[in-house]
Amino acid sequence: MKARADVGMGVVYLAVAAAFFKVAVLDPGTDHRNLSIGDLLSYYYPMLKYGFERIREGHLPLWDPYQSCGTPL
Repeated sequence: MKARADVGMGVVYLAVAAAFFKVAVLDPGTDHRNLSIGDLLSYYYPMLKYGFERIREGHLPLWDPYQSCGTPL
């Protein structure tokens, strides 16, 4: 019975992940009422882009000067 519950929870987790992926990545749209998409595009994407650019240049990024007048990365 426990294995069946584990499979059911796995299906639920996959469904939630698929729904998030569809909304956040495949169809972001221009609806600014959805705050999760706004955060994804305005905060996390630039932070990750900056961090990986610095790593490619051979530097360890500890500080992001472009978010909120500078924040720890």
